[in-house]
Amino acid sequence: MKNNRRPLFGSMVLLLTSVIWGLAFVAQSAGMRSVGPFTFQSVRSFLGLLTILPVLILRYRRNQQEVREGKARNMFEFHNVLKGGLGCGLAFTFACTIQQMAMKTAGAGKAGFLTALYLVFLPLFGFFLGQKIPKKIIFCVIFCMGGIYLLSVSETSGMNASDVMLIICAAVFATHIMIVNAMTDRVDGVCLSFCQLLFSVVSLAVPALVFDHPTWSALKEAAPSILYSGIMSSGIAYTLQIIGQRYTPPVTAGLILSLESVFALLGGMVILQQIPTLREASGCVLVFAAVIYSQIPERKRHNNAVEEDGISSQMEG
Repeated sequence: MKNNRRPLFGSMVLLLTSVIWGLAFVAQSAGMRSVGPFTFQSVRSFLGLLTILPVLILRYRRNQQEVREGKARNMFEFHNVLKGGLGCGLAFTFACTIQQMAMKTAGAGKAGFLTALYLVFLPLFGFFLGQKIPKKIIFCVIFCMGGIYLLSVSETSGMNASDVMLIICAAVFATHIMIVNAMTDRVDGVCLSFCQLLFSVVSLAVPALVFDHPTWSALKEAAPSILYSGIMSSGIAYTLQIIGQRYTPPVTAGLILSLESVFALLGGMVILQQIPTLREASGCVLVFAAVIYSQIPERKRHNNAVEEDGISSQMEG
């Protein structure tokens, strides 16, 4: 009976993760009213570091014990941690920073749906690396382009700069996922998360001081948003994702986690009163439909490493 309940337990944990990540877009949008993007991301990453540090210590001790007993390989070798940490850290920091900059003007719902495009970018990138691209992805791309047009392109002013940044953000997140996929068998997942957060803190500290000029009063005003994004999104949600994916097939996990875009839209509507127009809502529907369809497995196909690992990645709102 216990084993039969595990898939349901995993799905519920991942659903909670998608809710936390979706509402993180709301927190980011609200936080940008008080502090700059470099400050928000740097402080948020620092709080995420503190949150996952106990988990990292426990995983390190457990892995080293298993190594001594000959039951596992060392997942904390310095050269692998350095290589994976720098690669993941660079992609993660760049994607999160431009996402934060875009949310100066983009609403939480739009940001959630455009960021979810990383699920479509993944198989496209795999195609350029010599992997076969499924035919359905071509249809998904067409639907996404239509959704982006309705969601982002104004009949009078064209596409906003913030929308372009969010699309670039999705592409970089897809690159980040591929880097994680390449390192996942060499470095512990929580260790990679810790390294990328550390990279974010260190690399953005100086730009935050130079360009954002943060003040204590501004940080105090943005504290609820930063605390939620740092502790809940960057820290707790990532740990929940790891737990949930232990009991959930990758495709199912990807479908559940992609719901973060829906929760971002709902959160923006309820909390921030960001009501989408009919045109924007139609664009959201097209993008979401394409993302969901892109993750539904075909009846007869071989497992694709990029596709399988990509859909079960972290996102970060």
